[in-house]
Amino acid sequence: MEVLLFTQAEYWDYESKAIERFFKAGLKTLHIRKPDYSTEQMMEFIEKIPEKYRNRLVIHSHHELAIQYKLKGIHITEGHRKEKGMLNVKLFFYKILRPKLTISTSFHSLNSFKKAKRKYDYVILSPVFESISKKDHKPTYTLAKIQETLQNTNYKVVGVGGMDEDKIQTAKQMGFYAVGLLGGIWKDEFPEEKLKRILELSL
Repeated sequence: MEVLLFTQAEYWDYESKAIERFFKAGLKTLHIRKPDYSTEQMMEFIEKIPEKYRNRLVIHSHHELAIQYKLKGIHITEGHRKEKGMLNVKLFFYKILRPKLTISTSFHSLNSFKKAKRKYDYVILSPVFESISKKDHKPTYTLAKIQETLQNTNYKVVGVGGMDEDKIQTAKQMGFYAVGLLGGIWKDEFPEEKLKRILELSL
């Protein structure tokens, strides 16, 4: 099972150094979610990460930078999906310029997930468990319902929300393609060691 890590939305001084250590520990995919960042701030963020690791980055905004910096992929938010025609045009050209660019999106309910029609490399479903980073952010569906959905979809699904060491085995048994980490890592006193343990559990 794959392991993804999401950045915190807010800026903090030593984030790029922590990210470099995570990559050295074995992390293969980092989602950069900085909704308030300007294009210039996002460029600065990317440029702080060594070039050899940039092919592990997926950005949630300023998608054109994925082409400029040869990143791993782009993430389509719910807001982006509403663009429809314009989104189709952008994705068409992005894939021409970078055929191996991954395209992902996220859903926060099983109903919206089941209505998805576009082809994505993987989709994110959240929250699966009660969130660690967001107070009172709980799932509105049972684990049994999630597992049933996973068994009846062709999508590769990433489980996000409340993912920690004690949830990895459950997520694996449910049939998730990957788990996405956020609060379980960034709120830990020793995040690098925690990530290493989760990577081992995911094997």
